[in-house]
Amino acid sequence: MFIKKNTQFLIEAAEKGDAAAVQRLLPTSDPKAKNSKALVSSVSQGHTECVKLLIPVSNPKAADSLALFTAANAGHTELVKLLIPVSDPKAAGSQALSYAAHNGHTGCVRLLIPVSDPCSDDSIALSYAAFYGHAECVRLLIPVSDTKAAEGQALCCAAQQGHIKCVKLLIPFSNEKHLNAALAAAAARGHIKCVKLLTPVSNPKAHKSAALCRAIQSGHTQVAELLYPVSDLHAALHQLQRDYPTRREIWEGLELRIAQEQKQKLNKEIGTRQTPTGVRKI
Repeated sequence: MFIKKNTQFLIEAAEKGDAAAVQRLLPTSDPKAKNSKALVSSVSQGHTECVKLLIPVSNPKAADSLALFTAANAGHTELVKLLIPVSDPKAAGSQALSYAAHNGHTGCVRLLIPVSDPCSDDSIALSYAAFYGHAECVRLLIPVSDTKAAEGQALCCAAQQGHIKCVKLLIPFSNEKHLNAALAAAAARGHIKCVKLLTPVSNPKAHKSAALCRAIQSGHTQVAELLYPVSDLHAALHQLQRDYPTRREIWEGLELRIAQEQKQKLNKEIGTRQTPTGVRKI
């Protein structure tokens, strides 16, 4: 009972960062209790001195190296450095690395990459960094990750969220299928800069001009205007009419555009036929 009570006091002291109290309580408490909660509590608050006192008497690998995960998640780079040698950075699918990338903690990511498995869970660390626009983390993770994992998820995440820097970094490591998907994702969200960047390196006509369809569906007129010249308008119209047969307001603008283009083409052909050979048309 005495040890149990002091253990609770130890946890509270560790969370407050009271290093003197932690040192005093260690001999009469159980630092490993509750998955080394005292250590995890001090880590969560960034109390370096308390962490240094607790590491030798705790179990840093408890609960899938929760202490290391907590430090990485919070961006406590110095604590990550202290915990790596006594933890398992690959625990739970290298979750420490994944959440450091998720939150854009570049220093932690840099420390964890050599001791983790960046390809774990379809290179989720890279996808997290791309989704939240942490370009420096993306740059660090690309060489050690599978950029094509989960159907090019990292690039699609970056394009969907409009993170132009991340998209630029990922394009050279993506194939046409993933570039097409990223273009459609960017078009659906109206990210015009990403659409401009992705259009020349992808095939806008892929999947019945899916990118144009997504832009029209979402009401992104400026994006649609960019995509009209490089898309298959007839395929897009057919797809939209099939998906929304009773919602003419979605596709009637495209139908009108096709009719106008056909009329212009016909007028041009008539004008060409009516111009005598050798006579310059004025």
